[in-house]
Amino acid sequence: MSHAAFSTTYYVKNSGDDSLNGLDEANAWASVARVNLQSLLPGDRVCFQAGDVFDDATLEPDSGSDSAVIEYTSYGSGDRPILTTAMTLPNSGWSDYSADIYSYPLATETCMVVSDTTYCPPAKTLADLVDGEYFWDSAGTLYVYDSAGSPNVSGKSFRVGQRENVVSFTGQDYVVLNGLRFEVSNNSLARFSSGSTHNTITDCEFYYASSDNVSAGAGVHASGATGLRVLNSRFSHLEGDGIYMQRASGYEVIGNEIDYIYDVGGDPGGDCIQISGKTGYPSDDFVISNNIARRESKETNKGCIIAEFGSGGIISGNHVYQGRFGIASYSSNVVIEYNYCEDMGWFGGIRLWENRGQGDVTIRYNIIDGAGNSGLNVGNSSRPPTDMHNIVIRNNLIYNTYYGVSISVPVSGEFKNNIVWSDVSSNPNFRLSVAAVITGETFDCDHNILQTPDSREIVKWLGTSYYDLASYQLATGQGAHSISNHPDWVDAANSDFHLNDTSPAIDAGDTPVGVTTDFYGNTAPQGSSTDIGPAEAGSLVVYEGFDYTTGTLTIGDGGLGWSGDWVESGGAGVVSIQTDTAYPGDLLYPDLNRSGNRLNLYDTDGAHQTLTRSLSQSMGGTTGTYWISFLVRKHTTGRSFTFDMDGFSFYVAASDWQVKTPGTPYVGLTGATYNSTHFFVARVDSTLGGDTVYVWVDPDLSAGEPSLGSADRTIIDSPFTFDSVGLRQGPWGNNTQSTSVDEIHIGLSFADVTDVP
Repeated sequence: MSHAAFSTTYYVKNSGDDSLNGLDEANAWASVARVNLQSLLPGDRVCFQAGDVFDDATLEPDSGSDSAVIEYTSYGSGDRPILTTAMTLPNSGWSDYSADIYSYPLATETCMVVSDTTYCPPAKTLADLVDGEYFWDSAGTLYVYDSAGSPNVSGKSFRVGQRENVVSFTGQDYVVLNGLRFEVSNNSLARFSSGSTHNTITDCEFYYASSDNVSAGAGVHASGATGLRVLNSRFSHLEGDGIYMQRASGYEVIGNEIDYIYDVGGDPGGDCIQISGKTGYPSDDFVISNNIARRESKETNKGCIIAEFGSGGIISGNHVYQGRFGIASYSSNVVIEYNYCEDMGWFGGIRLWENRGQGDVTIRYNIIDGAGNSGLNVGNSSRPPTDMHNIVIRNNLIYNTYYGVSISVPVSGEFKNNIVWSDVSSNPNFRLSVAAVITGETFDCDHNILQTPDSREIVKWLGTSYYDLASYQLATGQGAHSISNHPDWVDAANSDFHLNDTSPAIDAGDTPVGVTTDFYGNTAPQGSSTDIGPAEAGSLVVYEGFDYTTGTLTIGDGGLGWSGDWVESGGAGVVSIQTDTAYPGDLLYPDLNRSGNRLNLYDTDGAHQTLTRSLSQSMGGTTGTYWISFLVRKHTTGRSFTFDMDGFSFYVAASDWQVKTPGTPYVGLTGATYNSTHFFVARVDSTLGGDTVYVWVDPDLSAGEPSLGSADRTIIDSPFTFDSVGLRQGPWGNNTQSTSVDEIHIGLSFADVTDVP
């Protein structure tokens, strides 16, 4: 889709005039109502001024075409323009109803009230009203309970929803909503009815709306809107589903962030993302990928992502938090892969719960990190069982869940290369339960790591319990290559499930067909066979997170890929392990999965204070690519700090950071100041004829691997190698100086060394 060559752009701003032509900023219109009156043509654009608020009418778009969309967007600098249904109530005219309860005459019903920027929940009745809530009665009065005092005196602003939608599609096609904010509505902020096709929402915000028990979607609600795409947008403080799409094909939900979904409205409450259908009206060929979806508690009515009634879908790369469940799919021909489900509620991490006979489902390379019940559920034992054919479950990690994997309906397919383990309990319940196998078909379980609980069964197979792996293997003929050894992760307590080089999971799996990368984006397989679990060993070569006991560094033998401990040398300085309380927040970096402690190198006498550690293997010297990253902050001016890899060095004193390779001089990294936190990423293309080094300062990790042309520095040198890392403070400048360092990575891919959660 593109704009036509001779498209017209119209401008809208609060200080505009609807009697003008809208063709430039000086002649801008003033209202959404005037925009609706204009007959837009394919390729036209409507630009709302940044920072302005438009509350006069619901936006009703016109149709573009497949070669020239109509775009509604913003212009100027500042916050996104806001389109809203809200009426802002004045700080006068409020009456005292009773202690801390105030009333205001409001003829039109409201289903959403915002106090300044704080969401106000609805009370069921006036008698139920508590502090921070509102109640509207049919006599035309709004009541708010506010312990801060009357709005007449406090000056607090109350905004109340007055219409059902902020933008409404009733059959329009090829429209783009880009860079706008939609907020405060009595029903869905953006509504797409049947026949609205091939529309796109990108880089928008959706805040404060209610589904009002009328529809499921409070942010975006689409019914029969084929090809709707919702991309890179933000959804928050919604009563109902954040994104709800039903009864059409080709839905795409990619790169969004959804949180604060309340159990008010809907039936009852909302999921972060739901793609739904019904018999005769399926939702096929959908994509739900790379979203962050969080519920604020595990004790909620709904979950994070659900897809049902359809065929042909992908649920991939999402990070979901809490909620009653993480990801639920009741569709066939679906792939669920590379998702991270964290701290889920009673309904588990991933579930194929409804017994609808769904089949051809692949669940692979997911991490389920904590759940109140089973980590992975296939079928619902409380409903009549229906066969589920070709359920393929491979290379998943089910971690710290009470039950492991529960399969309660007859199935066929396979369960291979999975890890089911708990480090918070030595005696969890069964790690795998398979109720029945479809007659005449097979369900092959092998090459798994299954924890042996202290007293409970490890496997329940076709109704029989087995309390050790050997008994299960002998009696069933299943799991001949499965083991019960600890997987030996780098740092599972901090959600780092890379494998140590001593892990029994390495090369112990059954190699699948059609998979080329693991959960972290590394090539798989890398050894003689696929590793068990979601992480393929070999791409993350070196890691140090400095997660040692706080205080003076006494033992520094942790991490991955090192030979021996850190060795300290120098004068009167101190090498210590610190939390972030010394310099609060100074080593936080967007999208970097950092946790635990960090290193602080402190020099007091003007001599070098140095910490050095050898690698278990030499880097470079062969044809190939490797990556390096580290997080660092030099705290005060003066004495220099160097991060050195045998002549491949990053250096800073009292100005910007610099970088060099063994055969080249230092060159500056403009903007990388000495007194700020920086995340440096380097790529080395090592060849027999010479090495090329690309360096990025503070790359945007959410954007993925950067292009080579975007590097802040590119250096060409003769081939070089290194087999140690040195951290050196001093001897330049004043008498006291310190630098904090954390998250040292060396690996074979960008994903390895950025560790994006």
